[in-house]
Order: sequence, then structure tokens, then C-alpha cells
Amino acid sequence: VARKHGWPDALRRAALEASGTAVLPAHLPLFPDVAALEDLPQRKILVTTGVPAVQLQKVEALGLGAWMDAVHVDDALAVPRRGKRAVFAAILEEEGFLAGEVVVVGDNLESEIAAGAALGLRTVHVARWGCSPECPATHCMPDLCGLAAVL
Repeated sequence: VARKHGWPDALRRAALEASGTAVLPAHLPLFPDVAALEDLPQRKILVTTGVPAVQLQKVEALGLGAWMDAVHVDDALAVPRRGKRAVFAAILEEEGFLAGEVVVVGDNLESEIAAGAALGLRTVHVARWGCSPECPATHCMPDLCGLAAVL
């Protein structure tokens, strides 16, 4: 939102720093289709971007922590910032995964989908509001209900 509206870097950083002190509600609603992930037998590693204290609160408030094998936060305040590509590359190395063993699932073409594709990983774009013909993802689907079929 800040980039879209042309906020200067200093203002974006100040907003991120201020958000780091937020206390979220104990429970947040999930999209209903997220429950489809819980029953998948594959390892599930969440990679999210933001202020770590807030992102980890979100994971708990959404109830994801109980069935994620790991959670990695790309710290939006880190200088230099790692970025999703570097986070994914580190996970591949740490876990000993081969590119063909990993599928990146996400809703942001410029973030996780681009990062996964740059590393030669299969990608699934969850396009809740529609997918464009130019979608670079390996697969595109409106929700997570069809994910098991492409894994």
C-alpha cells in the first residue's frame, strides 16, 4: 500500500517500526480453504514477510503454528533485507531439498511466486480474485482446495 501510494522510504520504515509494537487479537479468522492444508502429508514451511513480532503473532492467532513444520519471517526492517528468494534458498540448503521436491504456494506474484520461479521451483498462485493470462506460476487456482491435486 505504501509503495502504491508513493510513500517515501523513511515514512514506510517508520510505519513498519510502529507496527512492530502492535498486539493482535488472540484469534484471527482464516480463509475457509486453508483447512485443506492441514491434512496434506507434505512438510509445510511458512515464509512470511513483515515485522517478526507481528508476523509470529499472526501465525499463532490464525492457528497455523500447530501444524506448520517451520515458520520463517523475512524481516521487513532488516538492512539489508533478505527477500523471499534468499529465504527460500536458505531453506533449500538447510533442509537438503532438491528443487523438484519443493512447491511454493502463494498469492503474490511479485514476491513468493517470482522468488520460487527464480530458484526453479514449482509455483502455485492462489488467485482468489482471478488469475491473469500472464500469470508466471506453474499452476494457478482460485483457492487451496485443489492444491493436493498438483502436489
